[in-house]
Amino acid sequence: MRRRLPAELAGELAEQVGGRPRVLRWAEGDRGVVAALPAWLAVRRVEGWQLIGWHEIEGGGWSAPDQLLEWTLTDGRRGRMRLTEAGRFPEVFRERVHATIIVRREVNDPDTGAQFTLSARRRLDDDRAPLLWETTLVRGTTWSQPGVREATERAMAALRSEYDIPPGGC
Repeated sequence: MRRRLPAELAGELAEQVGGRPRVLRWAEGDRGVVAALPAWLAVRRVEGWQLIGWHEIEGGGWSAPDQLLEWTLTDGRRGRMRLTEAGRFPEVFRERVHATIIVRREVNDPDTGAQFTLSARRRLDDDRAPLLWETTLVRGTTWSQPGVREATERAMAALRSEYDIPPGGC
């Protein structure tokens, strides 16, 4: 069984989340600490804790040989930490990200050649929050290519209609 988050770190994290945090797993790394909370990935570096909603993580991965946890946010920013004792942290990381995904569809648009991923995600910290509909372009596809924006909008409208969600709805 993994030991508890040290009291000093738990106290700092409690201030950040506004109460006693429920830490599912945590791990020490070369540049700080990562903690998996039910709704957030908490990353502590020298400047303090940063909370990242699991729904904000587009993807990530674990390299066991390198002991490296990496993630990419939906806005393109990246994070990484080399963990000293990963334990089950990578497994919990993967499960929490997957828990946010309601639907995900990869699209290859025949008219433009564009490749992109459409997804609907839910926030784990707010059951009443509307779904977050996102379009992520695959490497090699750019918004400046002719017809890409229109293709993504058509595909998103079609996906949402499959779930009976109007364009302005949740």
